[in-house]
Amino acid sequence: MWTIDAKSITITILASVAWWFGFQELWSVLTNFSQQWFWFLLATIYTTAVNDVFAHAIMAHRLFRVNHDSVLYKIMSFLFVMDHGWGPLTGFCKVHRRHHTHADQGRKDVANWRNHWYGMAMSTPLNFLYQSKADWGNLDTYMDRQDRTYRELFDDTWTFFIEEYSHVLTIVFWTVLYLVAPVLLFKIVFMGRALLSVYTMFSTVFGHCGHARWLGSYRNFATRDHSHNNLIMYYASCMMFSVILQNNHHGTPYSLEKGGGVRWYEYDFSKWIARAMKPLMEKK
Repeated sequence: MWTIDAKSITITILASVAWWFGFQELWSVLTNFSQQWFWFLLATIYTTAVNDVFAHAIMAHRLFRVNHDSVLYKIMSFLFVMDHGWGPLTGFCKVHRRHHTHADQGRKDVANWRNHWYGMAMSTPLNFLYQSKADWGNLDTYMDRQDRTYRELFDDTWTFFIEEYSHVLTIVFWTVLYLVAPVLLFKIVFMGRALLSVYTMFSTVFGHCGHARWLGSYRNFATRDHSHNNLIMYYASCMMFSVILQNNHHGTPYSLEKGGGVRWYEYDFSKWIARAMKPLMEKK
């Protein structure tokens, strides 16, 4: 959970700046899509690679064992932490599976958790507002297991450094990009951050909430929750942000063979990103 202090408020301001410029760039691209579509594609590839493939599939769901000393891990973890989207990498890995435990089951005993998760999942820059106590259930047992599972990550010096000083490093990172390649800062990093919120909203609204049956949402797996897939929203992500296929995600693990898709019309281009990362990041 977030703590209200100078660091978290600074991060909130930084995330808000990224949101503001990111959505401005997104609007500019969408209103001139025929000439700027490639920026939309590149920003989608960026946020998919950093957030959904690296942080979500590889780290949180342990697609393969990661070499934390690899150059690619250091780059991807840096970009994820500087994105200020789904939170610090250690925190995301530690709590994400709790979302699967309490996903859309409709019971009152998980209502607090649902409210907390949806608030976090919507990736609002006002992250420090989401500090209300959630109904974790078996908290000690869960946290002990996560500590053992991700011990190597929690003990990693690089990860500690970039998370501890993320607010300072973000300012340095953005300043360097602004001076060297401002188009990358605004069209890729900032717009990618805005798209993360859009795609996460698609997953949350059409994959979790009561609106899941709108616009042709469907289920491939009889999971114990109410998760759904939505092809319209998935196609809007250029068939890459596979967490929008939320029922698939809850019904079967993400794989290097199929990504997050199950049927032929759910083809997942993000699997090629994961396949490219594996030989450069996997611990032998």
